[in-house]
Amino acid sequence: MHSKIRSILFIVIVLTFFQGCKTDDEKMISHLNKGDNYFAAEQYKEAEIEYRNVLQIKPEHLEAWSRLSETMMKLGDPREAFQAYLKVEQLDPGNTEALLKLAGFFLLAKKPDKAEERLEILIKKNPDNLDALFLRAQMFTQKKDLEHSEPLYERILALEPGNVKALHGLARIKNFHKKFNEAEALLLKAIDSAENAVQPRLALVSYYISKKKYNEAETQLLTATKENPDNSDLQIILGNFFFRMRKEKAAEEAYLKAVQLARDSVKPCMTAANFYDITGKKDKALEMYKKALAIAPENLSVKTALARFQYKNKNIEAAEAVIAELLEARPKFGPARMLKSEILTYNEKYDQALEILVALKKEEPKAPRIHYFMALCQTRLDRNEQGKASALKAVELNPNYIQARLLLADIHYRDSSYELAIQQAEAVLKSVPSDYRAILVSGNAHMGMGQVEQAEKGFRTLIEIDPKNPVGYYRMGLVKSYQKKYEQSEQVLKKALEINPLLMDVFTLTLSNNIALKRYSVAHKLCKKQLELTADKPNLICAVHNLEASVFMAEKDTEKATASYQKAIEAYPEFTQPYLSLARIYISENNQDKAIGIYQTLIDKHPDMEIPHIMLGTIFDSRKQYDKAAAHYRKALAINPDFAPAANNLAYHLAERTDQFDEALKYARIAKTKLPNDPGIMDTLGLVYYKKGLYGNAISEFLDSIELIPENPIIHFHLGLAYNGKGEKELAQNALKHALKLNNEFEGSGKAKELLKKWDDS
Repeated sequence: MHSKIRSILFIVIVLTFFQGCKTDDEKMISHLNKGDNYFAAEQYKEAEIEYRNVLQIKPEHLEAWSRLSETMMKLGDPREAFQAYLKVEQLDPGNTEALLKLAGFFLLAKKPDKAEERLEILIKKNPDNLDALFLRAQMFTQKKDLEHSEPLYERILALEPGNVKALHGLARIKNFHKKFNEAEALLLKAIDSAENAVQPRLALVSYYISKKKYNEAETQLLTATKENPDNSDLQIILGNFFFRMRKEKAAEEAYLKAVQLARDSVKPCMTAANFYDITGKKDKALEMYKKALAIAPENLSVKTALARFQYKNKNIEAAEAVIAELLEARPKFGPARMLKSEILTYNEKYDQALEILVALKKEEPKAPRIHYFMALCQTRLDRNEQGKASALKAVELNPNYIQARLLLADIHYRDSSYELAIQQAEAVLKSVPSDYRAILVSGNAHMGMGQVEQAEKGFRTLIEIDPKNPVGYYRMGLVKSYQKKYEQSEQVLKKALEINPLLMDVFTLTLSNNIALKRYSVAHKLCKKQLELTADKPNLICAVHNLEASVFMAEKDTEKATASYQKAIEAYPEFTQPYLSLARIYISENNQDKAIGIYQTLIDKHPDMEIPHIMLGTIFDSRKQYDKAAAHYRKALAINPDFAPAANNLAYHLAERTDQFDEALKYARIAKTKLPNDPGIMDTLGLVYYKKGLYGNAISEFLDSIELIPENPIIHFHLGLAYNGKGEKELAQNALKHALKLNNEFEGSGKAKELLKKWDDS
């Protein structure tokens, strides 16, 4: 018995050994056969795995690449199919199927020259290749070269008189040349020539629709469905026609019939899902997407469409779950990665979104959507120049990309490049004359340029387009207020507040108008009413008290203004504006200790704010506590290294009160870069140059500063010092005398008088 067991074990071991020693050729044949069986059973995902197993063993296996290309088409992944066909072409440059498919791909991608390269090979190989002749005719049509496409269609018809595709192509050309009877005759001939008249009849339907002969089109469609009662595609087309004619019920019936006819097909379900989505029946749309997914669980296009549907309807977690499945199955699947980046953008995770988008751009540098979302992320991260470049690229790649043009218009508007903003907005309006956002940007830009009439015209259009949107009324109110037509401004602002009483920008402008008209009692009544409306919203209560304080300030009642600012802080301590305004009151009353307390409170609450530090610095400067002032300037610059006021003040301190002139120059240059036309910054930079002995540079800065503020004695004093340093005594005397003439007691006047006396004595 034991001997028998040993024999059986020996046989198993031997069989296992020989099975494990299969040759690579045997393994490849096995994988190919399995792949073919899966393909025949429409199990395309499994077929793909088997064909890729062959390619793992032999990467240059022609047959595996050829079969993989067909499989990827079935899986709804044209990009991978295209790559596979390219590989087949590389391995077998004369492969007819690959050349035809690639020519078709390139035509779809609107790259006719690359298509022509393949077609020339095919036609040279076989001048009567009907598929190649037809694609070449399409290529010339795409180039709008009808002179060359027409003879090709005629040649096809000479070889095969009833060729339906050629009859259709020739009919389109006749239609273009306005030979409508000939076009219709060709389409009717196509119907007679075809064994199955579905496609020819549909071409005739398209022709009738283009001529707005809707009854004739409907007749042909109904005839087609009667002749082919089991054709689900025809039901879809019929549904599309009814939907176009705004017969939603009839359209729905047709789509559902298509679903019933093709129970194992994804297409009818996806079409019905799209119909329900467009018509706002989200639950039914989701039901159809799930039905399609049940039919084809591995179909990438279905999963992507479902994920995008969930994302569009703000079901973010559901969308992310589908995307995760997609990327787990195919980590480099472009559409899923693109959608993931869009969701990250929606969730304001701009850096993470950009990481994906940059990788996608390398793979698809001419995809405008990628560039658009890059622009969106870059602008949200305050990388405006990069955002502008990306938006420009999106528009360059697709001049009709409305969202990209609108984003570009917004970027230009924020940069005060008003003419460029208007240019982009007008480009949108050529395509969509009633685009609300384009009209708004255009109006705002015209307003920025002081072109009030054009702005008013645009805002009036906004009101006409959407009278229930407060934005148009608010912008119109701004125009009227700008024109000092405060009564007219109030009339339109009142309509905006009727639509939404809680709009604080509208309320603010309303108060501003009443302050301008000195109708303070009216302004206070408005504040009281607004406080009643916002009783359960602390942030808005704070805003109203803050605004009412501005009314008291206009009345010069600082005591009541102070009380209002304090109420604002009590209501919502996180809002910074009341603190700053209250501190200004204390400074104006020479109560610096209270102002310091306010700024210190702000720093405690908002340690990332630079404004309180610059304000404390100026207070300590005025108290001659220079080291404390410098410390706050440095803290402001630690928060914002490009903060010009702090850089300027620190540079002045370092130049005037220390010997750290190189550091002073660094900060003075930062300030000058950020505010090149500020006369105070010019004076500081000039002072630093003077301290470093660069008298020519110093004089240039002082003269530029004096040109802007000629009545400032200190700058004339500094100029005199620089002239003196350069040895130009007469110019120095003139500058110092002029400084003393403007103000005999300015800071530094003692030194000016001393120098002048010294020169007089000599």
